[in-house]
Amino acid sequence: MKRLQFNRKSNQLAPISRLPDEILLLVMAEGVKCQTNEVSFRFERAISRVSSHWRALAISDPSLWSCVPMTPNLPSRLFDAYLQRSLNNLLCLEFRGWEPSEPPSKQRRGLLQAYLDLILSNCAFRIHSMKIFGMETELLELFVFQLRMPVLEHLSVYSTLDGRRTDLLDVGCIFDIENTVPALHSLEFEDMRLFIPTDGNNDAPAVKKLRLTTTTAYSRNADSGDLYTGHGTSIIEPSDFYNVLSTLPNLRCIILDGRVVDLASNQFPVLATFPLVETIQFYNSVAVLAEALAFINVFSGVNHLILGGSDIASFTRNLPMLAQGTWPFLKCLTIMDLEPGSLDGFPGWLNLRREAGHPKLHLEVLAPIGPADEQDTVRETLRNLVTDGLLCDSSRFNGYEML
Repeated sequence: MKRLQFNRKSNQLAPISRLPDEILLLVMAEGVKCQTNEVSFRFERAISRVSSHWRALAISDPSLWSCVPMTPNLPSRLFDAYLQRSLNNLLCLEFRGWEPSEPPSKQRRGLLQAYLDLILSNCAFRIHSMKIFGMETELLELFVFQLRMPVLEHLSVYSTLDGRRTDLLDVGCIFDIENTVPALHSLEFEDMRLFIPTDGNNDAPAVKKLRLTTTTAYSRNADSGDLYTGHGTSIIEPSDFYNVLSTLPNLRCIILDGRVVDLASNQFPVLATFPLVETIQFYNSVAVLAEALAFINVFSGVNHLILGGSDIASFTRNLPMLAQGTWPFLKCLTIMDLEPGSLDGFPGWLNLRREAGHPKLHLEVLAPIGPADEQDTVRETLRNLVTDGLLCDSSRFNGYEML
């Protein structure tokens, strides 16, 4: 008893104990926000075991318990604890599939069905966001078709689980869910090939944002400078990419992170157009874009283009060649990781835009790469473009206005 009283007194005298509860809750919320997808360690559970005061404080804030980590072996009592502590808050579910050493496929369907019944009877109407890691196509279909989630807005599907990859995922089941998730407007797929069967009614009209990502390592050809991915399974064929876009008639934003789509083959349907797309972000894939001139015309209504990662120089060098791809509606260009020497061809492209009567661009340069003196040279080049009337006066370099 004396030992317990001593520890309690020591805790009260610690500097952190003098923090107001409001500040401590902000720290806790930030810790929950920054944690990874690890299931074995959860920040909200760890801080609730530090002291009785911290436990009471953590449990009193339902937002700390609104992200529910779900594994096939999650105890039902722990699942219930998250539901009770989150009160009526909207939920984010993070579902992780099975490890290779765990039950064979025939047993997994039954286990997953029991899990789905638990979700359906308790919280399906509160699910706002869902992340699914490493699940086979057959189980994914079971998971998606049975859940009626009226407020689900964000769905992310990852083919990998601790390095294990699903080679080919038929995402037709994802797009044929208009009646089960009417509020869905954001889709993300990572490290997977996409295939949509031509038969059936695959349509997701509410979706406005699509993100396709690959975490595959890149290698560069020493002679040509071309980038290659380590795994061909991460590259989506243009026809499959077109089929995906065709199921999203109201799509407004496309994010391609990595060499996701094999645009270099230039096999995109010539007559395909998606004029409603307003924002496109390419990260580590601009070299592919520069090789696919037809792709520029497919998204003629783009007003915000975001470029980042490797080989931006390849893109800017090819810009003057894209006479038909000057994007008449483009108003804002954001370039991340800009390296010295990456602006070749950029002034020529801006002149083409001016001659065509297109509006001046607002340019945002974020996180430039290189020594300070080389960055100053790049900034001076861009400042001259502003002075010449090729860029808006509001253009910014690393957070500061050019002029």
